[in-house]
Amino acid sequence: MPKTAAPRTQRRKYVPPSIAIPKTVCVLLVRPDGKVLMLQQDDGVYSDPGGRIERGERWDDAAGRLLLKETGVDLSQLLDIGARRIGRAYQKWSRADVQVIQVPDIPGGHQWRDPDDLVYAGKGRIFRDGSKISFRLDMNLKCAAPYIARCHPGRVSEEPLFAGEAPRA
Repeated sequence: MPKTAAPRTQRRKYVPPSIAIPKTVCVLLVRPDGKVLMLQQDDGVYSDPGGRIERGERWDDAAGRLLLKETGVDLSQLLDIGARRIGRAYQKWSRADVQVIQVPDIPGGHQWRDPDDLVYAGKGRIFRDGSKISFRLDMNLKCAAPYIARCHPGRVSEEPLFAGEAPRA
């Protein structure tokens, strides 16, 4: 009896439609050294600023609103002092518009982490020091990796972004 489903190797890769409407927006602020602004939740897990887009709201307005609400950083002021939008990626799991913005160093007590410090451990990825990241942040970092890499062109390592092994116990 023939199989009805195509083998996994023959299935087409998912390509989001050009009219895909994101339901959420996430903002990845990246410094020129490649470190990304992350928020540490009460349980110690790192996440990225973002959330749902309200009805009738544009994605860039939602990004500015959520960034101001969660970090206290005003996106319009950042763009005035030299920040620049590097790119946008569509993350299909959360139906999110992931925006990557290169910023100069922002004063304040913000948590900047290097995505190159992420290593695989079990089913997910963690930082080398054992800190965990949210699933949403992990997925957003993976889909926006080319844009993040573009933020720090002076990177001398030929190793692919976000490579590494799990820390040994």
